[in-house]
Amino acid sequence: PGRWRFETFSDALDVATVLAVRSDCGAADSELACNDDAAVDQFTSRIELDLPAGVPVWVVVDGLTNPAEGYAWQGPFRLSVTLVED
Repeated sequence: PGRWRFETFSDALDVATVLAVRSDCGAADSELACNDDAAVDQFTSRIELDLPAGVPVWVVVDGLTNPAEGYAWQGPFRLSVTLVED
């Protein structure tokens, strides 16, 4: 059990990720948290979530497509999952 941090990173420019954590892989309504941008003007995503021990979760990484602003989903990206220390 503990507080977990899920983050996306990319060395490529304009990689806009969308990050979600679900309790059921196939059920969008089981979403526990979702994040598009970790901060203003950042394309990375970050979620911090308290999770019980032994309960599986599914981490979904998608991309934001916005032709009006000149970028579309592309990779590569890295996903980092860490236990947050108190």
